[in-house]
Parts: sequence; C-alpha cells; structure tokens
Amino acid sequence: MKAPDRWALRSKEVSEFRRYLTLGALIILPSLATAWGQDSPENVVGNLRIRPTGADVATTLKQLNRGDNPAFESPGFVPTPLTTAQMQAPPGKPAKLSVVEVQLTGQDKGVTAISAFCSANTPCCPIPGLTASEITFEVVNISWQAGVGHPVYHAYCPRDEYGPSMFFRDAKVHQVVPRLGGFYFVGCYNPGLARGNSPTGVCFGTNDDKYDDNQGGYLVLIYSWK
Repeated sequence: MKAPDRWALRSKEVSEFRRYLTLGALIILPSLATAWGQDSPENVVGNLRIRPTGADVATTLKQLNRGDNPAFESPGFVPTPLTTAQMQAPPGKPAKLSVVEVQLTGQDKGVTAISAFCSANTPCCPIPGLTASEITFEVVNISWQAGVGHPVYHAYCPRDEYGPSMFFRDAKVHQVVPRLGGFYFVGCYNPGLARGNSPTGVCFGTNDDKYDDNQGGYLVLIYSWK
C-alpha cells in the first residue's frame, strides 16, 4: 500500500484524518525510552492505531516526497532566518528513525509516516537522510524537562512567553522548533507545515538557554516532504 495513494490532498480520507490530527488524538508512549522501531507493540489510543511496519526507512522517505502536493496544508509557521551562530552550533545526536502506519480505528487504510525520536538536550536533532525545503509533520509523545526544578512538559508550546537568552529568540520559551532551508519556524501549530526556500538538512530542537541538564524527548512524525 503506497503512501501517495492515501494522501491525495483533497481526498475525504485525508480531510477526516487531518481533523483527528487537529484534535490532537495521537498516542502517548508509556515510556520515554520507547521509540518506534525498537520492538514497540501496536498502540491504540482514542481513535488512532499507530504501529511500526518494519519497512525500510530510506525507501519510505522517497515515497513520502510529495513534490508540490504536501500531505496537508496548515496555517503557516513564520520562517525566521537562522543566524550564523545558530547554524554553526554543533548538532545533537541524530534521531532514531522507523516507519509507522497511522490508522483511524475502524478503517482498513492507514497513513505511512517516518517516526523520528529526538532527545530534548539539543537545539538540533538531525533527521538522518532527509534533505528538504518543506515538510508536513506532527510532534507527539512530548515528555521532557528543562533541568532540575522545571516541570515535565507535554505540549509543543508549553509556555506562553519569550526569553532573550533562549537559543531561538523569536520562538516561545521551551517550545519545539523545526529547522530547515536556512530558517527556524516559530508558531505553535501542531501538526504543521514548515516551508523554506531551498533544500537543506532537517532538524528539530527545543528552545532553551542551557541544554546539558535537559531530560526526555519527543517523537516527530513526518508525513510528507519536498
């Protein structure tokens, strides 16, 4: 079952699936240490079933290249040019990738996505093998702490404030931040579409001023790219 057959932009199936994404009805992993592709069982939460498929990551990445037909349109993130210092900062450990199928319970079709588990202790968790100018994505299973004394966060934008000492000054404090095409993207849409000007490597990070004491992580689901 090929992903492009399921993700025709105007199909009823995508519209229905997009509605559930907007409602945030995605899985919560029982443990931060569990990443898709690490012998994770099928999970059923709410109206969604998400399971590892065991498919080849490189092959699936090619299939998710939508060209000018992204998986869905979304209110735009605001692209903010990366500074030289931000671009030169060393990346963190690359994400752990696997292929998953996301399916509405009661239906016989699902949506293929790349699952990327990222640690919260870096402003740039690279997505291996992905060079893109645009991605549609969802960040789920968020569970991280910005050092001792901070709460454990479970939201994409957990704090409605900005901080001049944050790594990404125009993003909210401790939010998750996608990066590609020479930009980082501010805004709290999740799922969302991030669009740059030229193809580059893709990474995700948390917005903090100190990373070595961060604990936990989050899961990025990549639905399409170009």
